[in-house]
Amino acid sequence: MNKQQLIIKINYYIGIILFYLRFYKKANENFSKFLKINNKNSEAYNFRGMTFAALGLEHSLEAINDYIIELKLTNKGIYPDYPRCAYMYMRRGQGCYELKKYEDAISDFTEVIKLDLESKHGDATVYNFRGMAYG
Repeated sequence: MNKQQLIIKINYYIGIILFYLRFYKKANENFSKFLKINNKNSEAYNFRGMTFAALGLEHSLEAINDYIIELKLTNKGIYPDYPRCAYMYMRRGQGCYELKKYEDAISDFTEVIKLDLESKHGDATVYNFRGMAYG
């Protein structure tokens, strides 16, 4: 690993630390720097999406966009990682719900239910969210 690769990786790990310390804006900056150079890292999109979500409703659309990219990167084949894909659909569904995009939220929550049934990791929380999206 050369010096530049090490610096890039450090930005990612500093972003994680800042996220858990709840310095969301700074964490977001670190993930954005990392993603400018390494835009194939689905975990970084997940963390940046979570920082956008933590920064408030005005950043929900940015969070959803990061979750969409993360899903595309992770979802190679037919759901290779059930728990992770379910988690991503859940996060994106919550963002859609916050933006009052109820049809999109219902679609994502339904996808979580399908994945949970296939992976046998059922969680009743998603049924509650889907019910709220139905109104």
